[in-house]
Amino acid sequence: MHERGSLPPQAHPDQGEQNTLEVDALSRILHAFLSYSTDAYHDIARALLTHLPTKYKAARQGAEANERFFRVLVRTALEQAHLPLIPEALQETQQLLLADVPVSPLDVDKYVLKNLVRDWSADGAAEREESYGRILVKLCDHYQDRLGDGLELPTVLVPGAGLGRLCHDIASLGFACEGNEFSYYMLLTSDFILNACERPEQWTVYPYIHSNCNHLTDANQLRQAHIPDILPGASIGDNGRMRMSAGDFVEVYSAPGQAQRFDCVVTCFFLDTAHNIIQYLEIVASVLKPGGLWVNLGPLLYHWADAHTYLHGDEVSIELCLEDVERLAASCGLAMLSKELVPACFNQDPRSMLQTHYKCALWVLQKET
Repeated sequence: MHERGSLPPQAHPDQGEQNTLEVDALSRILHAFLSYSTDAYHDIARALLTHLPTKYKAARQGAEANERFFRVLVRTALEQAHLPLIPEALQETQQLLLADVPVSPLDVDKYVLKNLVRDWSADGAAEREESYGRILVKLCDHYQDRLGDGLELPTVLVPGAGLGRLCHDIASLGFACEGNEFSYYMLLTSDFILNACERPEQWTVYPYIHSNCNHLTDANQLRQAHIPDILPGASIGDNGRMRMSAGDFVEVYSAPGQAQRFDCVVTCFFLDTAHNIIQYLEIVASVLKPGGLWVNLGPLLYHWADAHTYLHGDEVSIELCLEDVERLAASCGLAMLSKELVPACFNQDPRSMLQTHYKCALWVLQKET
């Protein structure tokens, strides 16, 4: 959760200090991408051992394919320069590479490879249907009369947009969708998938090679995923129906100019990323227009609950039960229209011997008029 060098909520650095923090954070993510192969090969050698030559060779070939993807991703980010701090960050990255500073390939695996499967591969279709699919149904149920040519597009905000598939699918239905994301892992990769891919299944990655646990066969562990499963943008074109904003949700959308901007807020596996969930609720309410809707799906696996055990200093973490979250939402002027508990998984290997499903809250709330 700290890959962008986030500050505690009470800290307000000046612009120069903020840029320095951003450059440092971005350089670490670029370093992780560009160092992937060295660390991945070491990881494979340690985990698989060389007495399994066939599996070892196949795993190295998978790591090489992953490395090619990451290197093109970084090169494209430099060429397109959608993130203005990249050239400066790359200078720091080169110093890290020269110093042979180690990184863990598991960071890239956790933040990118498995999310690529979830969002942009055919293998992730069933998982997407459990979460994204249910959200899209709710949106269509409530906004079907406002979708169509010549009509004013309903505006939707998606905080925690990740690799952008949910935003893309919402825009494909005819909404004007704005995604918001904080992680540079996600921002760099989503930008590449959404803007630089030229055809479906252009890239092949090997998302499961880093873990030897709970595989029924070696073939399951060594299998590939083709991305993207569809050509992003083919169904929405260059019509401005989808955009992404970079930055912390609280900092970006607590600004006065964000008030009452959106017809709808969609959150998916996002609420429990909060340091202070009360802030999230207040900001969701503030950015909605009167009568606007909040569609949420997710559990309450509070990401910062144990931060004090592995991070220096005190990290704010407010952890509430679902009933209290709903009560606070009501106090923010958000009335419950519908609610159910539904099973959904997140970054699950469907062939693994370990299958984990969350019992997610799926609700639609409406801001009072």
